[in-house]
Amino acid sequence: MHESRNFCVQFNVKNYYNIFHNWKKFSQADLSKVLSVAVDIDSNPKELQAGIAICNQSGIQLINPLRNIDSNGASVILVDDWLTQNNIDVDWIFNFELDSVPLHADFWDKLDAFISSNKWLDDSVGLIGVNTYLDHHHGLQEIQNPDKFIRNNRGTRPARGNLLGGLLEHPHSGWYQNFSKDRGWFDCEYFVIESPKYHCFGLNRKLFKKYINIDNRFKHLYWVDDIAHQFMQNNIFNIFIPDLFVSHADIYIKQGIHLPENLNYTRSTDSHIHWKEKYGWPWGYRNKTLREDFQKNMHMYKNTIQEKLYNSHILDGPKQIEDYL
Repeated sequence: MHESRNFCVQFNVKNYYNIFHNWKKFSQADLSKVLSVAVDIDSNPKELQAGIAICNQSGIQLINPLRNIDSNGASVILVDDWLTQNNIDVDWIFNFELDSVPLHADFWDKLDAFISSNKWLDDSVGLIGVNTYLDHHHGLQEIQNPDKFIRNNRGTRPARGNLLGGLLEHPHSGWYQNFSKDRGWFDCEYFVIESPKYHCFGLNRKLFKKYINIDNRFKHLYWVDDIAHQFMQNNIFNIFIPDLFVSHADIYIKQGIHLPENLNYTRSTDSHIHWKEKYGWPWGYRNKTLREDFQKNMHMYKNTIQEKLYNSHILDGPKQIEDYL
């Protein structure tokens, strides 16, 4: 029986339900202690039937066994509707990709404590990101050996973005990583970011329903970034918690299990085009004119959080919400 918390955990699955066995094996946090739901993203009939059995065995609520959908964004609406229909009172949905697992046993407790003790999140924050190791075993070693632990080393990839000054340059390359230690980036309880890393993030249900229109042109690529920027255009912040750790390392999670060939979500090959059409600038550090294009479209971002990020620089160090108000 899961414990009462102010969030639930969401998984989106296409044909690879077998990964749940390894997810529970590699995760340091007990999945049975949190309400967890799975959304099927257009699995084939055979794998969906297997998934129903696996979810039942694992205590995971598969909420759409008869209704397939083809985008990640639509899945959030489905989960939110299911929670409402079943009178489940949680304010946050934490979305995990199945190749990402918590790296410490008290992950659910620390997350719940942060949400419960910071009520200002309810009306100010749309998305929450967590710290990420790209090597599962390296992450475990560092977290379990505090003397060796370095929060902002090259093994972690915390969040991503384009607008913060200096973020597109090497060695950051569009990620909130490899910052100078003397700026204090990872010594605070949280800091403001552009967009969380998509493999694990929390979403504020109330603000999602108030401000977000799911754009199904972003079926997988940029779907979280689009939500992040919609929040920021409505002056809702996205933040990152340095002391919550997961690994995003499918090489470990997929070990020793049989997976079908068709694992990929439906993807739009035009996501880059759609992004520039919608926001006026191209995503990614490889686009050398990105900041110039944003500047040309500044009228779209007057008095928004995007404008505030654009006018800040990584050398300023981490910013909390009050620094931008």
